[in-house]
Parts: sequence; C-alpha cells; structure tokens
Amino acid sequence: MTADPLARLSMRQLRLVAAIAESGQLSVAAGRLGITQPAASRTLSELERQVGATLFERHTRGMVATEAGRGFSRRAMTVLRELEAGMAEVSQLGAGLAGQVAVGAVTGAAMGYVVPVMRAFRQEAPEVEIEIETGMSEDLMRGLVAQRFDIVLARVPPTLDARLIHAVPVSDETVAFLCRAAHPVLRRSRVGLIDLAQYDWVMQARGAPIRVTVEEALRAEGAPMPRHVSVTQSLIVTTALLQSTDMIAPVTQEVAELFLQRLESAGLRRVPLDRVLTVPRYSVVTLREGEPGPAAQRMLRLLLQQIERGRSGTPPEAGDT
Repeated sequence: MTADPLARLSMRQLRLVAAIAESGQLSVAAGRLGITQPAASRTLSELERQVGATLFERHTRGMVATEAGRGFSRRAMTVLRELEAGMAEVSQLGAGLAGQVAVGAVTGAAMGYVVPVMRAFRQEAPEVEIEIETGMSEDLMRGLVAQRFDIVLARVPPTLDARLIHAVPVSDETVAFLCRAAHPVLRRSRVGLIDLAQYDWVMQARGAPIRVTVEEALRAEGAPMPRHVSVTQSLIVTTALLQSTDMIAPVTQEVAELFLQRLESAGLRRVPLDRVLTVPRYSVVTLREGEPGPAAQRMLRLLLQQIERGRSGTPPEAGDT
C-alpha cells in the first residue's frame, strides 16, 4: 500500500513553502523560520520528494515557483491561515471571549440582573452569543439538568436532588399589581386585595410562585378568587390586555420598576396596594458536575457581582438593551 504523503507533511514544510513564495528568497524564508539556509534547503528537497514534483526553481535572483509550486503554496497559505484562525478561536474560547452562553431566568431575575449585566458582558466579550430564556422555575431547572442552560436564575424545587447543583441565594421578590391608567381602582388612595379580586386578572399559570403567593394572600384575607384569569407569561400580551380592559396583572416589583417608564408611556400604572407581598427567593444555579465553560464563567462572575451590588445598596449598572 502506498504511504499517504499527507501523513508526512509537517508544519515546518508548509511554513517554509509559504515563506519562499512570499519572499522569493530561500535565505529570507530560513530566517523567518529561525533555521539555517542549508536546513531550509534540505526541508524543501524532502518536501519535493514527498509530493513528487519540483515546487521552486533556483535562479540567481532567487526562487521562482513552478506551476505545481504556485498551487501548493496557495494551498499551504490557506491551511496556515485557517490554523492560525483556529488557534485564535481556541484562545478566545479559553478566555471566555467566544462561544455561546445560555441563561434561563424567571422574569424578575431576568429584568433585575441578567439585563443589567449585558452591557458589561458585551464590552468584555462582544463575540460571545448569548441566549436568554425566561420561564417558570421548574421548567428552567429541568433545562439546567438537561444541560440546555449554563446558568439558571430560578427557585430550586424541593424535589430536586441538591447534590446535583450549586446554588447562590439571591433575594425575595416583591409583588406589584398593574392596571390601565384610567382603571376605576386607582380612584382609591390605598387598595386592598379584596378590591382587586372584583376584576378579571391576567397572570402566570397555576403553580407559578407569584400566583401561589397572591392566591394564598387572598385566601388568608377571606377574599374571593378573581372571577376570570387569563394565563400568559408574555409581558407583551399582558400589556396589551391591560391597555384594553379593566384586568389586573400581578408582576414582580423588579419587572414593574424596570418597565415603569415604558408602562406609563403605554398608559399603565402600579396599583397602590395596602400591603407587601413577597415571593420566595430565587437563586443563581449551576450544575456541580461539568464546570461551566469560560464564557459562562465570565457571565456568572458578572451576575454575582451585580447581585452583590444590589445587596450593598450600590446602584445597578444600566442595561444595554
């Protein structure tokens, strides 16, 4: 069986051919590679034997590529450029400056922490592709275990084996109620849950923490449940329903604050509720096994820094959305 000539090619040979083609001088090419001219001559002769063709003709004024040499040199330069690009890409991946990061978050955490760190992350690693998905905690945690996400900001369900994850508790979430600016309930200076229960609501599905919190508060007060509930996780759909009806929407305080300017310009207002309702805290969660990649570690570091700023009372960095 004839030996594969590609198996005997070396990087030195490719670099030498490219250097000779660019400079037209064997001595210059040898200098670029840091070898002696006799060593360069032997390397070229060995390569020509391997490929079975003369690649360069020796002339008094230098080295002139043959037709085979021109084709081989062109291909060698392409290979070297691709390898250099590959090395640069590997280096960027190792430094967390390239690749992809998938983050899952409950809506309040997405608005309160993920969005604000986007400017800093994009400044540090502009080539990294970021995927952000919002949803319910149980769905997000299933996605993390299935390795669809690198990082999740969610509530850890009690049924999940804690040995699988590393969780950093963040904070509780406060509930805010939104309605249209001309809503009759805003005629009151202070509003109770029993007042809100008279209207239709738009909120998350059964079992969602914010819905559980509100329903438990209604039961504790002896108030009836809302007459009708429309279920959606979309803020766009929620906004549209609030604008056109007398529906009420419970959302997290973080969402209300970050969207307040937009909501007010859209004709929405926050209800002055006579009590504070809090949803159990969520955590920043990663898998214990399989350390996040460099880009995900960079995102995780920025998220934890943003959380620490929030705890210390430092104003959060503005998001770049």
